[in-house]
Amino acid sequence: MVLAASAGTVAAQKCSDQPLRFYLYPAATLPDGVSTVTAAVTGDGNWYDASIKNCGGTYDAVLNLLAGSKRRLTFIFPSPIPSSYVDVPIPAGTYQKSGFINVRNLICKNCTDAHKPFTTHVGMQISSLINRRDFRLRYMPVIVDAPDLHIDPAEVPEENMPYSGSPALVIPQPYDCLSGGQVKPAWVVRGTVNNNDPSTPAGFQLQVGTAHDISSSTPVRAGQYSMPFEFRIEALQCFSY
Repeated sequence: MVLAASAGTVAAQKCSDQPLRFYLYPAATLPDGVSTVTAAVTGDGNWYDASIKNCGGTYDAVLNLLAGSKRRLTFIFPSPIPSSYVDVPIPAGTYQKSGFINVRNLICKNCTDAHKPFTTHVGMQISSLINRRDFRLRYMPVIVDAPDLHIDPAEVPEENMPYSGSPALVIPQPYDCLSGGQVKPAWVVRGTVNNNDPSTPAGFQLQVGTAHDISSSTPVRAGQYSMPFEFRIEALQCFSY
């Protein structure tokens, strides 16, 4: 006897992640929309394949180069922000490594208007950054516009110590593929936001991220860093959100 599939099974079979592509700019645009700074997280000058994680229910845009990819990301680490917590130091320098970038809730699920600019969390992971040890770099202030459907809220305070982290600004782009046009959904993600924490030393407020060594079961603090970035993310298929 063949049993009918349950509604949950059918839904699971129909689920598919939304294909995307990422482009990481070598310069990041400041809030005035004109001036730029050198990006601290960049690519190799070409597009990277990625996806929106619809099936996991997080709607994160994920670029994953950790699973055997020969391509790399470039991370330019400055010295840590003075008086940030550094138990495992990351020497200032340029690192070309396998990596992982996660822009949380790219479609701003559960937002009032997902087509207006909004702030969100961004998480990154860097493979074998120092002595074959893996690190993460997170931009996760306590308050952002897009609900973070991924992270355990209990982890957020650790990402804002001693200084508040910066959000990323997501700027949805116009698209017309649902009405006969050829332009698919796209987003510009700018990591050029001051953290607005008055305790942050002067000159270090721009795009504050928090690093941890995650090679053991308990993450170890590796300092906070001013590391701006800018990405363009484009859908490879037309869809509505």
